[in-house]
Amino acid sequence: MPDELFFNSSSLKETVKIGKMFGGLLKSGDVVLLSGELGAGKTTIAKAISLGIGLASDHYVVSPSYAIINEYNAGTMIYHFDLYRLGSIDELYELGAYEYFQSDGICLIEWGNSFLDAMPKERVEILLEYSGENCRTLKLSAIGKRYAGLIKAMGRAKGTVAK
Repeated sequence: MPDELFFNSSSLKETVKIGKMFGGLLKSGDVVLLSGELGAGKTTIAKAISLGIGLASDHYVVSPSYAIINEYNAGTMIYHFDLYRLGSIDELYELGAYEYFQSDGICLIEWGNSFLDAMPKERVEILLEYSGENCRTLKLSAIGKRYAGLIKAMGRAKGTVAK
């Protein structure tokens, strides 16, 4: 059973704050899967996480829906994937995704839940769900020892997210 932590966000500003705080805890080599319905905020949270990692605020983070992978240099490389358009694990292999997963960069993977068997065995997963018009519930699940510690650190910092 993975370690889990829930955040309730009542605004875009609050979701961004959660993402930035989370990004500030990530280290080289970390892998984060982002899942949720279309429009739930996967790209928004990826942008916020990137800011927390150290990406300059004037750097424009966009959905890699058509490019599949966007790369950003924030001192640590950020590899932002969107696997929505992929039809098979073979396509994931062809992209060289495994080289990214084993790199010193941080991988943020939208729709990675569609290819769970191909994802690194240790990772953190963030599920975004609608809980109202502008509200989201974020469920963070740690899979692996490193990520259990990350979830615990987020839990300790959780009080700083309050409005």
